[in-house]
Amino acid sequence: CAAAATTTMPPSKDDGSHGILACSFNQDFSCLAVATKLGFKIYSCDTGTCCYEDRMGAVRIVEMLFCTSLLVVVGAGEQPELSPRRLKVLNTSSHTCIADLTFVSSILAVRLNRARLVVVEEKRAVVHELGTLCIQRTIDTVANPRGVCALSSDADSSLLAVPSSASAGTVVVHDCINLHVVCEIAAHNSPLAAVSLTPDGSMLATASEKGTVIRVHCLPQASKVYSFRRGTLSASIRSLAFGPPSSRPPLLAASSEKGTVHVFRIEGAPKDVTPRASGISPMRIIGGLLGQGVAKRV
Repeated sequence: CAAAATTTMPPSKDDGSHGILACSFNQDFSCLAVATKLGFKIYSCDTGTCCYEDRMGAVRIVEMLFCTSLLVVVGAGEQPELSPRRLKVLNTSSHTCIADLTFVSSILAVRLNRARLVVVEEKRAVVHELGTLCIQRTIDTVANPRGVCALSSDADSSLLAVPSSASAGTVVVHDCINLHVVCEIAAHNSPLAAVSLTPDGSMLATASEKGTVIRVHCLPQASKVYSFRRGTLSASIRSLAFGPPSSRPPLLAASSEKGTVHVFRIEGAPKDVTPRASGISPMRIIGGLLGQGVAKRV
């Protein structure tokens, strides 16, 4: 089970201009995208080898579309063309920029599947149709400085979860295909720190800034079905991720600032549980383009 959401890394102290700024898995965990002060690299998780590199300048967000040639990047602001307010859609096969979109404020997170591209700013989320990049909906949100969000990778569901309160752990789920609110869940007493959706959008995992309890909710009913205790001491949750759909029983991973990953098994009758989780170091990592595999070209 691996964290699919983008994780922003603290500045490196010993590798100069090569410091890692962020990293993220693609939707099926077959590739790892790494944003650095020099550009970005794509690694195959099967072989551990770098299969694509672009030294375009400092990049703070890089997100892939499964294992295709399509990806999006957001710059770190060290040069005008890589402003944190600009999102570039790239074709790695032709080494071209398909689109360059400018936003009102800094981009904090980007999520995409085969139907939708969602760009999250501090006080709004902009939903685009992926094929045309036309804006389908602009969702006003509460202040969300961490860019907390999740988008289901299944294009048929395309559910988006974002915080709906700046003082409590409330999350609202939007249907990005039919463009309406599915439900709102009061998940925690403290503000949200991380959220994750299963690929089909049937389950939503949440963690608050306190970081001691991870909750799993069933959608669209918005009912809490599981509650896992990560620990007794507070910890900042960096990311949540469900395991591959083939996992039996389903798995849920939570990484924290403590340098550990807790892996929980989602099994048995729905209830509040305190399972024995394994703590491990956080390692391991528009059309015709949708069928081209970046990791398989080299």
